[in-house]
Amino acid sequence: MAGILVGQPGHLRADYRGRLSGFEYVAILAGECRDAGRNIGKSVAISAPIIALMFILGTSSVIAFVGHRPIDLIGPIPQTFRAALGNAGFASRFASIAILLLLVRAISASSLIFTGLTRLPVTAGWDHLLPDWFTRLDPRRKTPVNSILFMTVQAIALIFFSMLGVREQEALQLLNSASNVHYGIAYVALFAIPLIGAARLRERLPGWLRIPAVAGLVSSAVAVLIAVYPIVDVMSNLEYAGKIAGVVLAGNLCGVLIYALPRDLNSPPRY
Repeated sequence: MAGILVGQPGHLRADYRGRLSGFEYVAILAGECRDAGRNIGKSVAISAPIIALMFILGTSSVIAFVGHRPIDLIGPIPQTFRAALGNAGFASRFASIAILLLLVRAISASSLIFTGLTRLPVTAGWDHLLPDWFTRLDPRRKTPVNSILFMTVQAIALIFFSMLGVREQEALQLLNSASNVHYGIAYVALFAIPLIGAARLRERLPGWLRIPAVAGLVSSAVAVLIAVYPIVDVMSNLEYAGKIAGVVLAGNLCGVLIYALPRDLNSPPRY
C-alpha cells in the first residue's frame, strides 16, 4: 500500500516502482538461517505474490473510498482511513488505532533499513572493496560506528537538500526517486551477471537462469529511466529530472572516489 500515490482531483495515479525490491536484505540474516539457500528462495516465492496482492487491494481501497478527490502523497493510507471511517464516532477510533500502527510500522521499517544500510559498507570493507575505516567497531558495543556515521551524514544531507525550494510532496518524491534509481542501478548490475559476467561464474550457473535475468534487467532498467518522471505536480519537470540525475551522478562519483582510496594507511590508492 505504500505505492498508492495521487495528484490533483481526477488524476489518481499509482506507483509500484521497486515495490518487490528488498529481498536482498535477507543476506544480512542469512548466517542465522538454516539452509539459507533453500529457505530464503522459498520465502521469496511465497511472499512475492502476497506483496503484489497487497498493493493491488490497497490501490483498489483508495479508489473505492477516495475516488477523484485529492489525496496527499505523504500520507495516503491515513487519509484513506479517515475518508472511509470518518473523523467522529465509534468507527473513527479504529482509524486512529490503524494510523498509530502505521506510525509504529514506519519507524520499525526505517530502523530496519538504516540498520541494513549501515552494515553494507562494513561488509564491503571486509572484502577489501572499501577502506578499512568503514570496518572499525565500537570497542564496547561492537557496532560499526564509522559506517553508521557515514550513512547518517549522507541521509541528513539528502534530506536537507531535497527540501530546498520545493513543496513537501516534491521533496518526498525526490528522495524516493533518487533512492529508486540507485537501487535500480544495483539491480541492473545484479541481473547482468548471468548474462555478461565473468565467464568462470556464468559457467557455473544453470542456463534457465538467463531468462529471469533478462526480465529483471529490463524491468530494472525501465524503473531507472522512468524515475525522472514526477508522479505529483512539481515546480519544474526539467529541474526535477536534473536533480535526480545530479544526485545519481554525484552519488556514484563519490563511490568511485571512495573506492580509489587506499584500503589502509600502508596501501597505495586504487585508480
